[in-house]
Amino acid sequence: MILSGELQYLADGGLIKRVTKPYRETTTVGAGGDVTIEREGRETKKFTLKRAAALGAFLESFSGVLGGDSARLAQSYTVAIAGDESHWSLKLMPRDRSLAKQVTRIEIDGETRTPLCFRVQEANGDSSVLLVERLARARLSANPTKNELDQMCKNGT
Repeated sequence: MILSGELQYLADGGLIKRVTKPYRETTTVGAGGDVTIEREGRETKKFTLKRAAALGAFLESFSGVLGGDSARLAQSYTVAIAGDESHWSLKLMPRDRSLAKQVTRIEIDGETRTPLCFRVQEANGDSSVLLVERLARARLSANPTKNELDQMCKNGT
């Protein structure tokens, strides 16, 4: 499923994800780890990041990359870096065994100081891709495959 919307990283380390298509939903992650999901036509859900390991791992990686905090990333993940400043890739593998049972890796591709793509691989085989900046505005095929999205991320196009 392809979702459209916006992602807002908050100065306190929180995150707001607003989905506008194909449905309307707002997910708010507070700095303390409280999560609220409000979706049109459904009851509001509230829980903590402790119940959503994949979301917590994504937030940790997103915060570390956007904040330029390599120490924070290295504390939570084994970090592999490839490329150069013009096009780089980070591969993050969780250090925590319980998290690794849920999220096997997060890959982030970018150019200069701008991340363009976040890919999360879950242990159960599920995966998600978040395209940001100019990749979020790129034209996609009607039903893009995982391979197409991976190539888009790796090539920055």
